Amino acid sequence: MNILGDYERAPNNFLVKENTHGAFVMKVDGESGGVAVEQPPAPAEPAQAADQTAQEWLRAASFKEILGSDASHKSLFVLVEHSNGEKGVLLLNKSPFSEQAEDITAIVKSAELTEILKNDIFGNYDIIIPSNLNVVKSQLIYPANEKVIAKYRQEEKFVIRETAEDYRTITVEYIEKYQMDLKWVYNVLSKNKEAERIIYEDPDPHNGFILAPDIKWDGVALENLYVLAMIHRRGVRSIRDLTANDLPMLENIRDRSLSTIREKYGVRPDQIRAYFHYQPSFFHLHVHFVSLKYDAPASTTLSAVLLDDVINNLQLVPDYYQKATLTFTRKASDKLLEMFREADRSNLTEMRSLLILYGSETGTAEDVAEGLWREARLLDVPARLYGVDDYDIENLPSESAVVFVVATTGQAKKVFRRLLQLGGNRLLDVGLADDQHEIGIDGAIIPWKKDFWENLRATALFENAKEEIDPTIMLPPKYKLIYEISADNGSSPDQSQQWHEVAVISNDRVTSEDHFQYTDDLLDRPFRLRPSDEFIKPPPRWLIGERTTLRTCFTRLFDLEMIPRKSFFQILASISTNATEKERLLDFINPENLDEFLDYTTRCRRTTAEVLRDFPETSANIPPERLFDLFVTIRPRAFSIASAPSLEHIEILVAKVFVRIRAGTFKFPRENKPVICIGPGTGVAPFRSYLTWRNRSNDPANSILFFGCRGKNKDFYFEKEWDNLATTHVYTAFSRDTEQKVYVQHLILKHADEVWEILGEQDGMAFIAGSSGNMPKEVGAAIDEIAVKHGWTEGSFLAKLETTGRMQYETACGMKRIFLIKDTVAG
Repeated sequence: MNILGDYERAPNNFLVKENTHGAFVMKVDGESGGVAVEQPPAPAEPAQAADQTAQEWLRAASFKEILGSDASHKSLFVLVEHSNGEKGVLLLNKSPFSEQAEDITAIVKSAELTEILKNDIFGNYDIIIPSNLNVVKSQLIYPANEKVIAKYRQEEKFVIRETAEDYRTITVEYIEKYQMDLKWVYNVLSKNKEAERIIYEDPDPHNGFILAPDIKWDGVALENLYVLAMIHRRGVRSIRDLTANDLPMLENIRDRSLSTIREKYGVRPDQIRAYFHYQPSFFHLHVHFVSLKYDAPASTTLSAVLLDDVINNLQLVPDYYQKATLTFTRKASDKLLEMFREADRSNLTEMRSLLILYGSETGTAEDVAEGLWREARLLDVPARLYGVDDYDIENLPSESAVVFVVATTGQAKKVFRRLLQLGGNRLLDVGLADDQHEIGIDGAIIPWKKDFWENLRATALFENAKEEIDPTIMLPPKYKLIYEISADNGSSPDQSQQWHEVAVISNDRVTSEDHFQYTDDLLDRPFRLRPSDEFIKPPPRWLIGERTTLRTCFTRLFDLEMIPRKSFFQILASISTNATEKERLLDFINPENLDEFLDYTTRCRRTTAEVLRDFPETSANIPPERLFDLFVTIRPRAFSIASAPSLEHIEILVAKVFVRIRAGTFKFPRENKPVICIGPGTGVAPFRSYLTWRNRSNDPANSILFFGCRGKNKDFYFEKEWDNLATTHVYTAFSRDTEQKVYVQHLILKHADEVWEILGEQDGMAFIAGSSGNMPKEVGAAIDEIAVKHGWTEGSFLAKLETTGRMQYETACGMKRIFLIKDTVAG
């Protein structure tokens, strides 16, 4: 039985929980708040029906409405009504798949497939599996009062930013007047009820607690593990009541609970998420311990506060939660929300947050969006940060203010136009950044952000927003470094030595808390990264692993060769404790000193590593966790596979890299359609693959390859292979071999008749790959010039090629690590 749960118990409720062994019924005593338990049928009788009282009640009930649903958790909340007028709430939830070999074998052997779509070796099917492996879990709450029904009814939600004063004057009154009776909690703690469910207890009245499975877990599927710890001490309602005096209790709960879970269920501590809810559903302090594999309700939203973060905050500020402003959400009909409105709290006029969405290929847009989010926090503007794939687009109409950060100018303009068509209100014009600017994308972003914050303040959406950012204020670091004890590396000790195992009696630090040195031990000490905020993404595991070291991060993650942006100097200044160096760093970010900044960075192409050498006192004292705030991640560049399609091997044209493969964007035609390929430098790689494949055909259409590089004897890639492509004309431009530089766009104009024959007369296609600088623009201009000579108005022919997919681009900038691109052949 799973009885303990973080839910509200209503008078005379029955909860029926079905599992593969039958069902059990919990009846809550309306007077005492205790729980009367009817034991489930024995596992030997799996066909036993649920409790007859609940079964009969449900059969006499009829469906009234769907209160809500949760597609991510495959859940449905249904309101039913009995013939006697009583109402009930039926909660339905699809069970996760079994990972037992015999169950998976049963699915494979007995599956009945109904085809939806078949394409080559790939097929999509509806599948019917054995009913015993297709279980729907349920809870039936009846008779359900309006409070219970409201809990499961989906409504518009609002963000409340509760100050410490709000808590004392509004929330405490709400808790005392309207929250549930806690007698059921005290019955469990005293073991008058549910004692058999407790898996661990520390009976200490001040720092002790009990640990038991939550009702949301079946006790079997470890990927859904959910355990609840409740403290013995009364009067501690939530994290609001915690101070540094409670640290021994919190550390006891964390350490003992994780140890018990490991011993009883075999789940490691690094696979468990431990957190509080604020606000909680019942006001007696309790902690949730949930498997990382289980996306538990409210485990990653505004209401979840990590246990380790609470401990860390109290270590830094002893009364942190008695001073802090805490943010949470409430439904539109919620009583607490009503009380905040009645109190005329200004926070309610700003029960909204700035939404920042980004779409990023190489990470540049993500960097810009994250920088905007950091500035919002420094300006006291509540903000959320999501990749577009991680955000539920159906919620967009309810947002108050949204910033879209997209990777290319073309995409930005399309998104902007579409948002205006859908009725969006323009806050300011689209900002178009250019990495060819003297100070890079900052040249456009810095003035755009200045206008943006001014316009946003003018809307009065965020009344507490500051006028300016204090450059000396430090946000919490992006990540907390969780160091691991060095494990045995597998080597055998020298048998000639006498080794003895001893107990460590004490391990006392003999240096100050803020003292450290970048020794080999520190560089090679393994750790895990824990994001300090729900909107911060961890670095890619495929690059640095789940557990990593600073040496690995310096080698693979941190870009020390880039020219630092102003944000680098701002963060470094906030870290610096050396007055002279700090003053100089602040000078660089002063808008009045732009020329000095350009002279120091862009114009002489000074790298991040070189800047650190110029500020030795500051650099030597950067805390390890701040390295992840300071350094930009090495950005991937997309390179195409250079060899013809093969099941045996692939060939790539790259510098020194770390490799990951993903799908490409080119949709090449079959070999009977003429094509033009423009690929200077390493951009020629996908065309080597495609054109080699085309020329293996018996009768391919003609094709042209325009290739450019510095010199015939320097970087003429695959020179000896091009003559083997009988139906491909290869034209080359070697920019450094002649006095007057020649590029691929010049060759296109030189061979204008052949180009027009393919694109203008034979309905052929053009593909452009390589640098995303000026090359694609110049190539397009050359093709457009040819079209104008054949009677087309300026820009119209190029627009037709792009909108019909007859001209495609795959361009990128930078070259640090790569994605391998597998492009596809259409048809």
